[in-house]
Amino acid sequence: MNGYRKEEEVFFLSETAVGYNNAVALLKLRNAIRSSCKEEEVEKKRIIYSNKVVDDISIIVTKYLPKKSEFWKLFTRKALLDMQYYNFTSQPSVNRKSIKMSDYFIDASEDKLRCCENIDLATHTLNVIKEYDEVYINYKYTTHIDGFLIVMACLLHDYGKSIKLTVEKLGNIDKKSKFGHEYYSAIYINNLITEVQKTITKESSNIDDIFHFDMSNANLVKNAVKDHHLKVVEEGSLANILKDIDGAARKREYQNYIEKRG
Repeated sequence: MNGYRKEEEVFFLSETAVGYNNAVALLKLRNAIRSSCKEEEVEKKRIIYSNKVVDDISIIVTKYLPKKSEFWKLFTRKALLDMQYYNFTSQPSVNRKSIKMSDYFIDASEDKLRCCENIDLATHTLNVIKEYDEVYINYKYTTHIDGFLIVMACLLHDYGKSIKLTVEKLGNIDKKSKFGHEYYSAIYINNLITEVQKTITKESSNIDDIFHFDMSNANLVKNAVKDHHLKVVEEGSLANILKDIDGAARKREYQNYIEKRG
């Protein structure tokens, strides 16, 4: 060690080790800070909704949101703002005057109807999205359909149940109409597609293939929502997947309802 005594050598090595460990610790700290900053940036980019249920929905939807799609960013933002503005948490997920319980349960009963009425529209939407995100995504489907489109179908499938939204955004709908809520959900989606399309084309002259691809997928979601209560839907289609997930979420809601009731 260039003439150092043994004591000096031990001191030198220990100090070198301490310096190395400190350097490693400092590097880890810097990386942690950078990582934290990145997370904060992501959080800042995501709109925080004042309604807790809507915000929980937003967190899951944002996980699947295509990063480079301005169309879907604007589309989902407007849809979630409508859910919050029209206060889906104050509306029941089932209106017994406007639905057939056979859409949800083969053995329809007053008890099951009461269960659905006790769950608000936003919470049911969250339950359906979580059914895909936490259950179906793990084992049920190996599909060519993008997970984001499944999540969007789950998000939008019951917008037509909101009386306030349908009256104010879609016009005064005839209560005796033969069409169900899924039809009005599809109209809402169609109007939102048009609204987002106009906004983007007005603000940008550079409309690329991604935009047209997103428009096509949005119409796929619209048609799936419109068809998901049909008795027969194409196996493996988005409508079929949505129908399965919605039904599974309803069964889970009823099971929880029975357990809580004791």
